[in-house]
Amino acid sequence: MLYARSVLQKYLFRNAFLKDSFWALAGSTFGRGLILAASVLIAKILGSEQYGIYSFFKILLINIGLFANWGLGYTATYVLSKRQNASDRQKVIRQLYIYTSLFAWAVILLAAICYPLWRKIMTVDYSGKVLLLLIVLVFLNSIANTQNGIIAGIKQYRSQAKLYIWNGVFTFSITLIFTFWIGLEGALYALLISQMLFCFQNHKLIQKYLHANNANREEKASEVNEHKLIKLSFPIAMQEMAYSVSKWLLPIIVIRYAGFSQLGVYNASEQFVALILFIPAMLKNVMLSHLSASADESAESIAGQLKMMLRVNFLATLIPAILIALLSTYIAAFYGSTYRTMPLVLSVLCITSVFAGLTNVYAQYLISLKRNWRLFFFQIFREGTIILLLLLLLNYLPYCTASLSLALSSFCANILLLFLLKYSTQRVMDS
Repeated sequence: MLYARSVLQKYLFRNAFLKDSFWALAGSTFGRGLILAASVLIAKILGSEQYGIYSFFKILLINIGLFANWGLGYTATYVLSKRQNASDRQKVIRQLYIYTSLFAWAVILLAAICYPLWRKIMTVDYSGKVLLLLIVLVFLNSIANTQNGIIAGIKQYRSQAKLYIWNGVFTFSITLIFTFWIGLEGALYALLISQMLFCFQNHKLIQKYLHANNANREEKASEVNEHKLIKLSFPIAMQEMAYSVSKWLLPIIVIRYAGFSQLGVYNASEQFVALILFIPAMLKNVMLSHLSASADESAESIAGQLKMMLRVNFLATLIPAILIALLSTYIAAFYGSTYRTMPLVLSVLCITSVFAGLTNVYAQYLISLKRNWRLFFFQIFREGTIILLLLLLLNYLPYCTASLSLALSSFCANILLLFLLKYSTQRVMDS
C-alpha cells in the first residue's frame, strides 16, 4: 500500500493533468460503473421493446438538456480556469446559473409549443405524467451540465469523485427497485430522483468551495461580461443543437423502418460504448481546463500536452474496446433472445469508440482556442453524414438490420471527422 502511494506521488501527481485525471476517474469509475450495471439490468428486465422506449426517452431528455444548456458547461470550464480571484468566480457562477435556468426553460417552452407536431411524428404514445417527468429531467440535466463545467473550472475533482460514488450506489439501488416493481415508468421515476440528488450534491460542493475560498470579503470582483459568456456559448450551443437534432432523428428513422426492438438492440450496444468512452468523457473537462489555462504557453509545450492526451485516450479506449468486442457474443446471450443481432452491432461500435476518443482531444483543443464555429460546421458534417448513410443503407441494403446500419454509419462519420479535426489542428498549430 505504501509502495503504491509512493509510486503515485512520484510519477502521477507530479503532472497536474494526470493528477486531476486520476481524481476525475477515481470516484466516477465506481459510480458510473454501477449506473451502467443498472442500465444493463433494466434492459434485461424490460426486454428489447420496452427498453427501446425507455432508452428513446432517456436519449431525448439528455440531448434536449444538452441543447438547453446552451454550451454553458464548456463556457464555465473555460472562463473559470482563467480566473483565480474567488470573488470573480462567485460572480461568474451566479451568472451561469441564471443563464442556464433561462435557456433551459426557453427550450422547454419551445418543445411544449411543438408538442402537437411531435405527437404526429411519433409512433409511441405516453401519458401527461411521463411528459411532466421529462420536462423536469430536461431542466435538471441542463443544470447538471453547467455544474460539471463549474467543478472542472475550479478543479474540485477529488471532492466530486466522492459524490460520484454515493450517487452511483443510490442510483443503482433505486433504479432496480423502481423498475422491478413499476416497470418503464418506475425506471423514469428513478432517473428523476437520482438526477435531483446529483444536482443537489453538486450545488453543495460548489457552495462549499466558494465559502472556503472567499474569506477576504473585501476582495473586489472584476466585472463579468455577460455578452462574452453568451458569445462563447452560442457556437457550442449550435453544436449541441446539431447533435441533439441528430440524436432525435436517428431513433425515429430506426423506429419507422424497423420498430423499437432494433432501437433497443442499438442502445443496449451503446451502453458498452459509454463504458469504452468512459475515461475520455470524464477527462473532457479536465483537458479543456488545462488546455485553456496553458493557451499562452509555447507551441512545443502545447504539442507535448496534446500527444500525452491522445496517448491516454487511445489506450483508454483501445483496451476495453478489444475486450468487449471479444465478449460480444456472451454479452448478447446475457441480455436474452431478443438481442440476438447485438454481437456484430456491438463490435462495430467498439471500433468506432476508439476514433471517437481521439476526436474528443482535438475538439477540446479547438474549444480552448475559441474555434467554436469551426467545430460547429464539423459537427454538422458528422451528423449529416450519419443520417445520409443510414438512409442509404436502410433503402439499398435491406438485408442489413437497422441497428447495424446505424452502427456502420456512425463508424464512417467518426473516421471522417477525425481526419478533419487532425488536419484543422495541425493548421492552427502551424500558423
